Amino acid sequence: MNRSESSEMSNTGSEKGRVEQLEAEVVELRRQLDVADQRLTKRSVERQLARRAADSAYEIVKQQNEELTERIALFRKFVPVSLSAMLDKRGFDVSRGFSLERTYSVLSTDIRNFTSFSEKISCQECFKFLNSFFTVMEPGIRSHGGFVYQYVGDSIMALFPPVEGHTDNVVESALHLLNDVIPDYNEGRIRAGYEPIRIGIGVNSGSVATGIAGTTERMDVSAFGSTVNLAARCEGLTKELGEPLIVTHNTRNMLLSTKAYEMAPLGEISIRGMETRVDLFSVKRKEAASD
Repeated sequence: MNRSESSEMSNTGSEKGRVEQLEAEVVELRRQLDVADQRLTKRSVERQLARRAADSAYEIVKQQNEELTERIALFRKFVPVSLSAMLDKRGFDVSRGFSLERTYSVLSTDIRNFTSFSEKISCQECFKFLNSFFTVMEPGIRSHGGFVYQYVGDSIMALFPPVEGHTDNVVESALHLLNDVIPDYNEGRIRAGYEPIRIGIGVNSGSVATGIAGTTERMDVSAFGSTVNLAARCEGLTKELGEPLIVTHNTRNMLLSTKAYEMAPLGEISIRGMETRVDLFSVKRKEAASD
């Protein structure tokens, strides 16, 4: 073999080696690309799973928030906003109860002769009637700045928070209920073939302890104090004295103005359960002067 042939074979072997090396490098590159693609696919799947998990968690949290919002809305139907705001106090332990003493005006009202009235109808009819009664009465209290804190049978107990003119607010609310709400309600009852109703209202103003009372197993929103008791006693006296609205001297003395009312003194009345006699007044709205 001459030198030329030997050189040509050497070149051929060298080129073949380079080709094999290139093929090996391509194979390795493909392997690396496959590994990279697998990693990208895995990451894509992980991202999709993470996104699905996040979406699922969002839906769960959203549903829980909606349920909590509904429960809070339901809770506020049972607990007036003015009292439920106290539950937001830092460090408040509902299991130990809570009360706050402030000056309120208290309105107590019930239906005259309700016992004999309820005996003529079924329990379901009575329940339906009371709900219709409460439905028309509550706005007449709320629109004057008060709130209902308790329904007891046919009775309504309402508080008017200690803002300027709260005694004026409670008297205006009472007269609105007597002169507007009940007459309109009775018109509807008469049209439907039912008997009209009458109510009595007692009003008092003074110190009231409001809050949560009861045990760890059963709690309720309550208002305590002689102010509340006296308002209820005044409501009871409306039947005996034949006056639809009776207020105490406490409320009368705290009114910003009495010009719009006819306030007739009923004298010092002995109140059941109280040692001292109390000055009471009947209240009516003054008739507008004719031209």
